[in-house]
Amino acid sequence: MGGGTADDDALLDGATLGRVVHRMASSMVEQLADEFAREEVALIGIRRGGIGLSLRLASEVQKLNGKELP
Repeated sequence: MGGGTADDDALLDGATLGRVVHRMASSMVEQLADEFAREEVALIGIRRGGIGLSLRLASEVQKLNGKELP
């Protein structure tokens, strides 16, 4: 983890990250069904990677339940 490229330091490759995000979104849709129905769910992302993850997760949730998150 020292001195290499960003790819050398990556914990997950793109395909694995995609599967993780899909699992997270599926769990959210399942566990927060009532909150989604009442439009009480929002995602936020913290700088340094969290914003991108939040956007990707929101996109996956929308694919799964058809609801757009703020």
